[in-house]
Amino acid sequence: LEEHDETHVAAARLTDAYLERLGPWRPADRAWIDEMTTEVDNLRSLVPLLAPGRVELSQQMACSIGWFHDVGQTFRDGIDELARLAGMLDRPTPSRVALLTTLGWLQLRTGDLTAAGETADAAAALRIDQGAPDWDDVGVERIRGEIARRAGNLADAIEIAQGALATQPSARGRARMHNLLGTAAAANGDLVTAFEECRRELELYQSLGYEGMVAGAHGNLAEVALRTGDLPAAASHQRSCLQLALQQGSAAMVAFSLIAAARIAGMRRQWPEATVLHARGEGLLEEIGLALYDDDRRLSEEMLLAARTRLGPDAYARVSHEGREMPISEAVGAAEEVLSAR
Repeated sequence: LEEHDETHVAAARLTDAYLERLGPWRPADRAWIDEMTTEVDNLRSLVPLLAPGRVELSQQMACSIGWFHDVGQTFRDGIDELARLAGMLDRPTPSRVALLTTLGWLQLRTGDLTAAGETADAAAALRIDQGAPDWDDVGVERIRGEIARRAGNLADAIEIAQGALATQPSARGRARMHNLLGTAAAANGDLVTAFEECRRELELYQSLGYEGMVAGAHGNLAEVALRTGDLPAAASHQRSCLQLALQQGSAAMVAFSLIAAARIAGMRRQWPEATVLHARGEGLLEEIGLALYDDDRRLSEEMLLAARTRLGPDAYARVSHEGREMPISEAVGAAEEVLSAR
């Protein structure tokens, strides 16, 4: 190829073929994840082979690599890789805006709100001149809203979501903003709005075929139902979330499902089950590098305090230790029993 001066042409044709199947606008379903697992090193190798005039293709492949890190929960490795790629692929384009928001999202996932905010600001400044691709049209608002949500600035998060929705974004963009609006409303105690927004999120992701996001939307609806005391609805949605998480291999969604099942067990006064499941779920989150929101943490602490009171300090410590050491398959089985009980 080099001898015939065809490297750039061949690389562009191969990149087009990969992006058609694995582009960052494609749903990150099981098939996408499996193929990315096989092909990700090929995508990495193509980036430096593309002609300088095709830099946007490289930026789009970098976004796919970033989302692969996100679904695989390899956040810190993803930050390192995308920071390097963002430094190399620095031509101002709409796809670079998405590259920056993808990097910012990974930074947010590790809890680095400062770095995520700075990256979002850089993306926002670039978006003024370049615009953003329709598959990441509210990427900046997604990060800024989540930062406000995590910082407890719920009114700001709600305002960001409502403002973005008023611009009539893409279906994917609307789903992201309904998610932000629903979770912020739930944290703010407006459970009616929260349930409706999370329901809209679920419907949009189902229509788009975004299986991983469907799992998360079911989990959000379960959380809202649990806060209203509707245990049957909470269990049903969380069971759907857990089943999808297992199909997709999403350790994060499995962990959140274990914690939700623990809360349901606690509301039924099944204190050993609640303690075991919460301990295993929280341990799994720590392994991934994630943590509960502050409002979720408060609900868990209330439930665990009740469990400790009912079980007694010694029994509670023993059961918690058993939960931490429990194999995931066994914990999933226990959670399914809780979520299937009438």
